[in-house]
Formats: sequence, C-alpha cells, structure tokens
Amino acid sequence: MCGIFGFYLNRRLSDIDVKNGKKYLDLLSHRGPDNTGFFIQKDIGLFIGHKRLSIIDVTDKSNQPMQIGNETIAYNGEIYNYIEIKKELLKSGEKFSSDGDTEILLRSWKKWGIKSLDKLDGMYSFALFSNNRINLITDPFGEKPLYYIKTNDGLYFSSEPKPLADMLNLRKIITNDQVLKFMILGHLDHEDTGYEGLIKIPPATHVSSGKNFKIIKNKYWKTEKIVKESDLKKSLSNNDLDDITNILIDSIKFRLRSDVPKVLFLSSGVDSSLVASIISKEIKDDILSLTVGFNNNFVNDESDKSKYIAKKLNLQHITINSNQNIIDDKNISLIDIYGEPIANLTAIPSFQMSTIARKYAKVAISGIGGDEIFFGYNRYANLYKWRTLLSVNKKFFNFLNVPIKLIKSNSAISTLINEDSRLLFHSIRNYRAWSWMKKLRNFDETVDRFIEYDSKNIISNARLLDLNHTMPCSFIPAIERSSMKASLEVRTPFLSRKLFEKTTNIHPYLFINKGPKSIQKIILSRFFPDYDFSTPKQGFNYPINNYLEGKKKPVNIPGINDEEINCIWDKKNEFSWNNLALRISILDEFISK
Repeated sequence: MCGIFGFYLNRRLSDIDVKNGKKYLDLLSHRGPDNTGFFIQKDIGLFIGHKRLSIIDVTDKSNQPMQIGNETIAYNGEIYNYIEIKKELLKSGEKFSSDGDTEILLRSWKKWGIKSLDKLDGMYSFALFSNNRINLITDPFGEKPLYYIKTNDGLYFSSEPKPLADMLNLRKIITNDQVLKFMILGHLDHEDTGYEGLIKIPPATHVSSGKNFKIIKNKYWKTEKIVKESDLKKSLSNNDLDDITNILIDSIKFRLRSDVPKVLFLSSGVDSSLVASIISKEIKDDILSLTVGFNNNFVNDESDKSKYIAKKLNLQHITINSNQNIIDDKNISLIDIYGEPIANLTAIPSFQMSTIARKYAKVAISGIGGDEIFFGYNRYANLYKWRTLLSVNKKFFNFLNVPIKLIKSNSAISTLINEDSRLLFHSIRNYRAWSWMKKLRNFDETVDRFIEYDSKNIISNARLLDLNHTMPCSFIPAIERSSMKASLEVRTPFLSRKLFEKTTNIHPYLFINKGPKSIQKIILSRFFPDYDFSTPKQGFNYPINNYLEGKKKPVNIPGINDEEINCIWDKKNEFSWNNLALRISILDEFISK
C-alpha cells in the first residue's frame, strides 16, 4: 500500500516542475515511508512519483515506479492472488526479476490489457503509462483512492486531494446542490470533492488520456448489472453454504499473504469473529489478534468479549488501552484526515487504533464490508419487516385514513410510507429531521437526480446504494485514510468480487429472514459453535455530541440561510438532528480551513 502522485503535461517539464513534483509527493510520505521513487521524462512532460509501504517482496527489486519495456507503473494496494497469476504467466513463457505483486500487475497488463483486471483479487489504484497514454484505474469496491484534475497544462493525479490542492492552489467550490446532497448523505458523491475541477475516480473505473488530453472513462465492473442479471435462489442449499464458505476461506487466505508482521482487528462482532474463526480453525495461521479498549465512554468497548473469543479460538491476543495512545482526539481534524468533506467520525477511533496497531505490524485484517455483502445492517432487516406496508399503494393508506393515523407521526415507518421510492433509504437514515430537510432550497430539483436502481427488490436497492456510494465515499475512506495516516495497511476479506457475485444469486430475504446476517451466522456456527449470538450489533462509532463540543456555530453554508443553521444548531443534541449539525460543522471547517 502506497501513495502515487504525478502529472502528464502538454509541454516539456522544467526543473521547477520536477522540484514541485518531488515536493508535493512528500505530502504522501505517511502512505509510504519505506521508499521514494520517480519516473521522469522531461521531453514528453511526464512525472510519476511513488511513496512505498513495503509489504510484499520488501527488497529494492519491487520499488516503484516500475518499468518493463515501454510500460511504467506506480501502484497503490495489493494483488492478493498474485502467486496464482504468476503461475499462469510463467506457463506462457514470462520471466520475472522480482517476487512482488507489482511486476505481476504490470506484466498482466502488458499481456491482457484491460481484461487483466478481471483476473485480479485485490485492492488497488494505479497510474500506468503506456503508448503515450496515462491510464488511471481503481479497484472494484473503491478501497484505494485516486484523484485527478485536467488543467490547461495537462493532467495531474494523486492518491489524496491535498498534494493537488496545494500544488495547483485549487479553489474550494461547494454549490447549493452539493450542500443539499451532503446534508442528506453525509458525504459528496463520487466525482465531487469540494475542489474546483478535482475529480475522485469512482470504483471499478478506468480513466485514460493521451497527448490530446481527451478524457476517456470506462466502468469495467458493474454491481448493478450483476444484480439485475442475477437468478435469485429462493432456497438455500448446503452446497450454497459450502460455496460461500470456500470463497471466504480463499479470500482470507490470500489476504494473509505478507512478508511483514500482520495483526487481526478483533471486535466482538460477527464479521471479525468469522474471519478469526476461519483463520484459527481452517487456515491455522499464527496471527496476532488485537483489540483496542476504549474506556472513555465515547466508543463501544468490546475488549472483554474479544479477549474471550480469542481465548476460545487459541489466538495470540493483546488488548491495548486507548489511553496509552498519545493522540488526543480533540486535536484530530476530519478535514486533515480525509482531505475533503466527509462527515464520518469513525476515522477518529480508527486513527487511534491504527496508530497503536502500527507498533506491532504493518498489515491489519479487518471485517469491513461484511454488512454490505451479507445484508448485515439493521435497516435492511427493517425494510424486510416493513416490506408489506411499503408495497401497498399510498392511496390505499389515505383511503383507510384511520390506520395510517395509528402510526406514530414522524416515525421511521410513517416517513417511509409517505416517501418517493428513490428516497426511502435516505429518509430512514434521517427520518427525525426528514420533513424539515425536504423544505430546504432546491430539494425537489436535487433529488430528481438521485439514483434509483432498477433491482428486483427494495433490499437489493439498499445494498447497491451502500456498496456503490456510502461505502466508497464514506465508510472506506474512514478506515483507509486513518490507517494510512498511521502507515498501516488494512485488508478486507469480505470485499471480494467472487463473494459478491455468489451472494447476489441468493435472495436477499434469506440473509435476513431470521435476523441480520442469517447466512453469516450459520457459517460462523460451523467454525465457532460457542459464539454468543445474543449480543446486539454494536457500531464502531464516535459520539457526535463529543465531537461538536466546543465547536462554533457554522456560518455561510451555501444554500442554507441563517435561520436554518440556527434551527439545526439549536437541536444538535437531538437524535437525527445531530447528524445535520455534524454535517454543517464539517462543511464550515472545510470552507474556512
């Protein structure tokens, strides 16, 4: 896992260009403290820089940028199945000079081109220069970020926004439309970053440009297409369970490949416990499990139960108290972590946890993605419970009149019944303040552009929204940016193309008809029959009230007048409204920073 920064200009590079390239690459040193590399061709205007965090083949042979023939690559991430791909390449006569995955990725591209991406199991973003074209590519789930901007000089790219924002002195542009989306979502969506012209590349996307600097974009893997074309099984066989289990075992096994020390982030939840059980009982890897105990009453402390789980699974385990960490959460800026406006406070405890874990390892295994792949969120279960009501025509409820009045006003269910299908998912997440939000300026015009997936059912739509938007724009950045700020690589076994494609062929109701993560719990019971499933799901959350304590009331939020700001701020200690208060506080910090 690393950092990449570079540019491809329509003129010859000057010494100042090169000096600036090296200077702003250094802003990514936290992503790759082990080695710094450059590929510079002044005549054609090309600068590619790389900061390396050495994980696989830690020798100089795998330093980057790497050049083979006319192709040069700067790569951030891991190709977990690189050994299997290498065997395939060896059969075709390829020869290798390193033992790392970077050379595998580059030779795969040389041999198969864009089709090589279908062979990869990994998290990655990379810049590849070939045939006078720069290619910028992101992984299927958006685990590894990549940004670019086109200017009059040419094309610039970076793993994080800050080097480009600082080097090009980018203006911050937050439109009324973006503010409204941010108020509803808690993040900007995909290509929006808050900086004029700066674009975040969406998941599973290939962006390329030649010397004419005409940008060509291609989506090489589409979750919505897979869901739409799936043949849903309405019953679950033992073979299905075996297939899911075997795919997950392989995914975990691949993600344990490392030439440096690794740890398992172990909470008391189903996701990390399932990963831990498979590592212990099936793979038998001697990994260290780690839990950070938060006894500050701000973050759920799961250290006691995690210690019990590790003992039952015969895992080496350590519990670290967050108070041992020198990081003061009051001094952590979300804008400094993300580099853009994202209202996800999980980054704060994640940064603390990653800083502690980095003392023991360079790689951490996490249960991130289990909720999205296995329909684990409570909102999916609620949509399942309310599916009959939601399928009834709204006019029918108006005709009955009395039954609809029996439903508590401004409750989640009453909000859902009266909402446009496109906005069901958003309304349930903001339901206490939803009626107020709908009165904001340009609400109707903005939501007309919201995505409504053409899926087989409402729960599949909700998962697609999470997988394609919430996860890559909020959940993943929270752990990716915070861990990389601590120079720690976090790997996620649940975010596997094969696992997603397999689960997509099974009816969503089978994942939640006996409660959230029904199938996941069945698999976990195979490896860990003593697991206590009675413990309610706990999120890894940092309290909004604690974050807002001492913050000044925001001012000058585009599209929201003073009266509306006052309304939000006066209710900042109330459920649902506190999310809105957090969002305007983040926007205010970003705009004024």
